[in-house]
Amino acid sequence: MCWSAQADAVVGGAVAGVGVACLVRARRSGPPQRLLLAALPLVLGVHQLIEALVWLGTDGELPSALAGAARTA
Repeated sequence: MCWSAQADAVVGGAVAGVGVACLVRARRSGPPQRLLLAALPLVLGVHQLIEALVWLGTDGELPSALAGAARTA
């Protein structure tokens, strides 16, 4: 989203939660081929959470090792 670390963390948590719900529903009621598609929101949510870590690292609020790992993830 590129607004702030807080916005990325909130949206990332919400999208990751939707992704978990999608995976649970796809696992219960569909063919296994749908699991990959259902995992997309979870992957995007994790991406947003990593982006929040990058923001925090840029602002100097994280240790350099963690900030470097977030930038290369």
